[in-house]
Amino acid sequence: MANEITFSSRIAWSRGGEAVSMTAGDTYSQIGNSAYGAIQLIGLTSVAVYIAPAVTDPCFVAFRNEAPKVNVATGIPLVQIYLGIVTPMTSIVATIVLDGGQGIVVPNGGIVWYALSTAALTPLAVVAVDR
Repeated sequence: MANEITFSSRIAWSRGGEAVSMTAGDTYSQIGNSAYGAIQLIGLTSVAVYIAPAVTDPCFVAFRNEAPKVNVATGIPLVQIYLGIVTPMTSIVATIVLDGGQGIVVPNGGIVWYALSTAALTPLAVVAVDR
């Protein structure tokens, strides 16, 4: 099969008749044959994010904080997840911070990731696809 992997990302802004936007993406033929997808519960202490051995040479890794977005009364983010490749994970060394509902796709993401949440049992969606 060809073109089994599709990546896309888009950002757009508009105000008062002005607008900017960008879309990036591509489609790839997979060399390997593995993919992984699951919800992992992240807590108040640094933990490894499970990707291997299901995927050993990821082309893309995607993460999404499945927690609610904000406190309706205050507008303050309810739960943040900190992600990065350093252990132990802390808010200071995190390269990615996801508020509730936010997600990110990381090209050539690697298999070693660590996470920490601002609340216990925060659901983190994880998807990884072999090259």
